[in-house]
Amino acid sequence: MGAKLYQASVVNDVDVVAKCLVFPEKKFVFQQDLALPHRASSTNNYFKRKNIQVLEWPRNSPDINPIENILAYLKHVMQ
Repeated sequence: MGAKLYQASVVNDVDVVAKCLVFPEKKFVFQQDLALPHRASSTNNYFKRKNIQVLEWPRNSPDINPIENILAYLKHVMQ
């Protein structure tokens, strides 16, 4: 997935949901890792234009997103 597709599909959907349904006052922080589409300059500019605060993600950090670990566990259990 490239940066433009990421912005159009993933980020835009989260922005609409957050602004309209969950966080109408825009008091939220968007979390993403350091995948190429996430750290592209066009993605950073997109977040700035949309006034979306992004969680700082340190380089070489362990994966703190629990969903990947949960999915790996479920895959292992279901085999």
